[in-house]
Amino acid sequence: MKGKVAAFIGMTLLLGIGLTAKIFASSPIGTWVWADRGFMVAVPFLAPVALIAAVHNLQVRLSLDSKISVSAALMVMLLLIYPASEAVSVIGLAVVAANLVLGRKLQNIIFNAGQHLVMGSVAALLAGHANFPFGTFESMAHMSLVGLAFMALNFVLVAAIVSLHLGLPFRQQFMHIIRSCWIQYGCLVLLGVLGAVLFHHSPAATLLLAIPLILVHRSYEDQVSLQRQTRETLEFLADLIDERDPHTFRHSQRVAELASQIARALGLGAEEREIVTLAARVHDIGKIGTDAEILMKRGPLTPDEVAEIRKHPVVGANIIGRLSHYQEIRELVLFHHKQFDGLGYPEDHRLPHGRLPLGAAIIAVADAFDAMTSDRPYRKALPIASAVQELRKNSGTQFAPEVVEAFVDKVLAEGCGQRALAGLVPRYQE
Repeated sequence: MKGKVAAFIGMTLLLGIGLTAKIFASSPIGTWVWADRGFMVAVPFLAPVALIAAVHNLQVRLSLDSKISVSAALMVMLLLIYPASEAVSVIGLAVVAANLVLGRKLQNIIFNAGQHLVMGSVAALLAGHANFPFGTFESMAHMSLVGLAFMALNFVLVAAIVSLHLGLPFRQQFMHIIRSCWIQYGCLVLLGVLGAVLFHHSPAATLLLAIPLILVHRSYEDQVSLQRQTRETLEFLADLIDERDPHTFRHSQRVAELASQIARALGLGAEEREIVTLAARVHDIGKIGTDAEILMKRGPLTPDEVAEIRKHPVVGANIIGRLSHYQEIRELVLFHHKQFDGLGYPEDHRLPHGRLPLGAAIIAVADAFDAMTSDRPYRKALPIASAVQELRKNSGTQFAPEVVEAFVDKVLAEGCGQRALAGLVPRYQE
């Protein structure tokens, strides 16, 4: 999985550099309007770099794997009013600067730079092929097409990298991103086109664009506030389920912490780790419909009771499925009791592409470890060494080998799991 991600990042960067080189071949730096006029005339180039870099950092998360910034409108406007080579240079430098300020990992900086070089270059090439008089219907349609191409490439590249990281189908991830932010991104594209029209008539008039951009940003923040409240409600429900049984108190919190550590050990990015962590946090939310007597029964369960317990992944996935902003965790909740070899439950739901999603595999290991090392009504907790032995024994059948290896050899061996969980349950301090 990590090799595929690294290969895709490298290919994206190389494609971006190749497209940029093609643009520079037809419009070298020496032909830029400010190239031989000194630093002050370079302000039209340097100022947009600083502006876009600053605005790009004001990102708002529309869903767990979809973030948006009003800088997209500025980028589209720039592509429509600047020569291609200058526009792509500004966008590339601005994105790198923004990522450096945020302290992003080198891998993320490389991908974001390559991503925006590809987006900017393709859009710039399309913009440069326009032969319509400015202000006509044809020119407006062409500018809108440039913005849509910029948007579509963004969706494709983000969906590809996230699907590779999490082991989810590309089509599912692509459609999710479209559903979560096509309206918002489309509005930014239109604002970028409007900005280009204003600039053509009066460069000073583009300052008016600040008003709708601020309003759009505020509306995104309100949407994020609603998402945060939804997440807090989901976590509250998960805690209520845990508190029904003193033996599982804070189980979901511990599983989420372990899953986060495993995801980090596997090299997942911050956004992917957050998706896995939230899915782990609410993985048992489907038990809200399970009779408490079954959950707390001390003796062996009857076949009917086992069947009832095994409904909770489907029930949980159905609950999550009603929340449009959390579709990416639905599949992880649904399959967290599926095994690496395809067995497990729910039996009537097929794995995507016949493969257990990485996030679900992570939750399965974290869930099993916490269950084994916790007291339950029917048995005492196992020692950590015994739990590790069980994980190793079932690696390759019940559990994904790479996840077991990351958990045992990195998380537990380095003491990350014990330290992280010490505040949740004293037993892990041993």
